[in-house]
Amino acid sequence: GVVGLKPTYGLVPVDHVVPLSPSLDHVGPIASTVAGGALMLEVMAGPKTAGRFLPATRKPARGMRVGISEYHLRNLDAAVQRPVESAIASLAKLGCRLRDVRITELDDAHLASMVIGGSEAVAYHDQFLKTRPEAYGPLVRKRLQDSYRWTALDLLRACETRTVATAAFARAFREVDCLVGAVLPALPPRVEETTVTVNGQAVSVVEAFTRFNAAQNLAGVPALSLPCGDVQGLPVALQVIGPRGGDAAVLRLGAAFERA
Repeated sequence: GVVGLKPTYGLVPVDHVVPLSPSLDHVGPIASTVAGGALMLEVMAGPKTAGRFLPATRKPARGMRVGISEYHLRNLDAAVQRPVESAIASLAKLGCRLRDVRITELDDAHLASMVIGGSEAVAYHDQFLKTRPEAYGPLVRKRLQDSYRWTALDLLRACETRTVATAAFARAFREVDCLVGAVLPALPPRVEETTVTVNGQAVSVVEAFTRFNAAQNLAGVPALSLPCGDVQGLPVALQVIGPRGGDAAVLRLGAAFERA
């Protein structure tokens, strides 16, 4: 039931943050409201952003061009699909101009993110993995050790995919101010579960719950997660994505939806 913001890559300094993947790592706020997240972002990003984000949360969304991202709505579990689609439909009542957007270049983004993220992570953690493997939790240790399998060719191809995805986002944002979609394809599982059920099929939690987020990490664009309903006592979230440097637009649309 909280709001989470992944700002534009590099907006918030990562000083003193232990790296996982330096070219993908983002630092952002988690707050009870969009305005609270905007205020935290101004503090975290430093004096240069003072007054840039909080005022945006007070603006109406009327006239904003909003793209309904096919990629970020693909193969949603029925339990999540209904509240997310209802949330998107409500944006029209706020005066937003909605249109469908299909970005096919994002199809390989999830794998590319795994390759880049895994390669950079083991590059940093290599010494500790070899000398103090027990210091890592079992799941983290396994994911890091599995990343040794990526080759130089895999990494080069993943970097090419990142370039393509970044350009595809840039083209989409020439036509719309923000994109909207789901954050997760299904309801969250129990902590100890390693798979989640999506429309009757068991899918790895890691794969399912990074699918709609990896492309934004690759491209370094801002993305906002905000509650849009509850199903079986579990939260469902709407995702708002903006262009690089478009954090204010993302916060503006998110706050307008929150007020409604």
